Amino acid sequence: MTRPAHTFKPIAHGFTLVELMVAMTIGLIILGAVAQIFATSRGTYVLQEDLARLQENGRFSMDFIAQDLRMAGYAGCVNINQALNPDAGFSATNHVAGTDPATTFVPNEHIQGYDYNTGTSTWDPALPAGFFTAGEVQPNTDVVVIRRGSDNPIGVETPYMPLPASALHLTTGNGLSIYDIVIVGDCENADIFQITGPDDPDADGIINHNTGAGSPGNATGDLSKTYDGSAEIMSLITRVYYIGTGASGGPALFRKDMQGGSMPATGQELVEDVESMQILYGEDTNTDGNADIYRLPVAVTDWSRIVSVRIGLLVRTARERGPDVDTNVYPVVAGANFDPADDRRQRRLFASTIQLRNQRTD
Repeated sequence: MTRPAHTFKPIAHGFTLVELMVAMTIGLIILGAVAQIFATSRGTYVLQEDLARLQENGRFSMDFIAQDLRMAGYAGCVNINQALNPDAGFSATNHVAGTDPATTFVPNEHIQGYDYNTGTSTWDPALPAGFFTAGEVQPNTDVVVIRRGSDNPIGVETPYMPLPASALHLTTGNGLSIYDIVIVGDCENADIFQITGPDDPDADGIINHNTGAGSPGNATGDLSKTYDGSAEIMSLITRVYYIGTGASGGPALFRKDMQGGSMPATGQELVEDVESMQILYGEDTNTDGNADIYRLPVAVTDWSRIVSVRIGLLVRTARERGPDVDTNVYPVVAGANFDPADDRRQRRLFASTIQLRNQRTD
């Protein structure tokens, strides 16, 4: 009897040390490549997100300022009448006491600019007293003051006003408050005064314009005429745009609104990371309604001849990304060289020329 032969199976061996090292090296190379792709994609995404925010901030900033500039000098019906009939006479009587720029609304002088003089560290022309505290405005930037009537005028209602000293009547829920400065006008005349009573014009539908109350108060109480149902009343808006220090500690676009005849102590931050604002003012030298020359604020001798504004805004990203930025690539705009600090932020210049719709020089 023959015994079956033994069957021998080969012994299974593991990876050698060399094979393991080669595999680990290849794996590390692949892992490093994936990590590099992820880091690059992440950095590109963050940069694109920052640039999108920069674009958004620039657009919002320009929209804020442009809307008020286009409305500068708005006084209701009188603007339409002047556009249809250039020879129509228009007179506005300012009854508000004093010469506070916040309460001044002279026809065709409803915008004024201020430029920072780096050589003397002063403003040309000098900023109005009480508008700002020391260091509130960023150096090397401009300030612009815009005055206009509100865009929601309220009609005068019966029994109107039988005498120039009488109260004006309007609908309740008008949104007006005591000590607001308002404009009442028809298509030919206008009067500017501070509301002196009653305590709640919004609920009472009555506004008085007496002397001896409010700040700065009214120098005269009688209006220039009696107004009827063809007249409108609107709040006088004085807005100041400037570059200040935002909540994040960086530069930002700010706005101050007149309240009760004087500027508030603090401004409202509108858009962050707006680094500089520079403005030139287009002067109509031959009364054809078009700007013939653009001037710095200090060179403007007659603000009633300013018919357009050329504005430049330098906006930066919130985070530092990418290589160092060469500051010499930024152009001269509005008479000033945008020269930001050398850092790793991206910047973009937004520029626009805005026509003042309610300005007339003929």
